[in-house]
Order: sequence, then structure tokens, then C-alpha cells
Amino acid sequence: MEPDFDPRFISVNREGDRLLILPCVKCWGTNRTTDRYFVSLSGSEATAEHIGESILSTFSFIEHAGSLELSLEEQESCWRHDTKYKTYRSFARNNDFLQVSVEKGKPYFVCAYPPRTSDLVGDEVWKGTVPAGASAEELGDAVLDAYAAIDEWKK
Repeated sequence: MEPDFDPRFISVNREGDRLLILPCVKCWGTNRTTDRYFVSLSGSEATAEHIGESILSTFSFIEHAGSLELSLEEQESCWRHDTKYKTYRSFARNNDFLQVSVEKGKPYFVCAYPPRTSDLVGDEVWKGTVPAGASAEELGDAVLDAYAAIDEWKK
């Protein structure tokens, strides 16, 4: 099933050495983050190749899922996997956030954002593109570069 929306988005959250990768799916006419499919990588699993493969498989989930009906509880609690935080506000303040987006046949865009102090995302700390058809490792390298930029921005 080909979804009727572009671009497609993925949320990547970093807490220490753990990455939580979540898809954004169309729900009631807008993009919503869901945990019906998610990838959690930590430690030695978080290599460029594994990160890229996880992002590609998450985009594949979006393509095959199409539009979903998500309950309010599901929309509000999708971030709770492998984290010690009890509220979204605390999770958002203590996780580094980036977004990967793509339109069919176009390059991937990777945008890193400063730490969130509210529910609104500010200006990008780092933006990069990865050519369409790039390897999983190239996509993973862009994610690691984005997190390096966030680390540098925090200094």
C-alpha cells in the first residue's frame, strides 16, 4: 500500500548511548509519532550501519502502514520505550532530537535540533542531506554527524 502523503518523517531521540527511532504516520490528516514500530539501539549496536538499516526499515514500515488510527493514549505515550522518564516534558528536555525526512525519489534530509525546553522545536543546529539510494551506512553516518553537531552546540 503506497501512502498518500509526502514527505515521510522519522523521529530519532538520543538519551546517553541509546537511540529510540520512531516513525511518524498519517493519522486523522496529520503526521503523528507512533510506537507500533520502533527501534531501540544502544551501546555497540549503535553503529552507522545499524542506525541506517533501522531508519530504512522504519521508512519501510511507514510505506506499508499507510494511514493509521491512533488512540490518544498511543499518541501521547509512544516515547516511553527504554527510558527512565515518567513525563514527556522530562523526556524531551533530556533527549537529543533529530528528524529524518524523505520524499519518494528525493534525498534524505537529516535535521538536528537543540535540546527542547518546551513542546516546541526551535531552529536546527545541523542540517544535512543524503542522496536518494544511499547506503544504510551513509544514512547512519549523517545521523552520527548530526548528533556530533548537537554535542558541539551544547559546549
